Amino acid sequence: MPDAASSLISTMKGTLDKAAALTAGKPRAKVWQYAGEEVPYPVGGTGIPNAIMYLAGADNVFEDVPAVYGEVSWEQVAKRNASVLWLQTSAGPGFIEAEDALRKATEKNPGIAAVEGVAKKRYVVVPYTTAGTLSVHNAEAVLEFATKLQQVTAAG
Repeated sequence: MPDAASSLISTMKGTLDKAAALTAGKPRAKVWQYAGEEVPYPVGGTGIPNAIMYLAGADNVFEDVPAVYGEVSWEQVAKRNASVLWLQTSAGPGFIEAEDALRKATEKNPGIAAVEGVAKKRYVVVPYTTAGTLSVHNAEAVLEFATKLQQVTAAG
């Protein structure tokens, strides 16, 4: 069993190295995470989701919230003006599960229409199941996030 664990650790480190190579020397995007809740409850400054954003080359606009996830106001979301939105699908009951429905809910909200990431439709879609909680898939989530982040920021 130790060999299997060592192999998994090596694979995960290699995956994180690939993500780091994608973002090396590039500007860090300002990101807000949203899962479709009525009152915004984004990723705060502690825990796995914040670490995933950071390792993927992004800065969390709610990093100062001292929680893994914490309630904020729509006014705070607008004021922080994220350049990219992390649409977190598959977050469970009470959230919007599907990507298309989550995009529509985001774009229908008049209070955040002027947020740069919404106005420019810069969305990184990574599910809660791989990036919202501690998992053996977190390294893969970092690479997926970094890849998608580079795609949306390169597109303008």
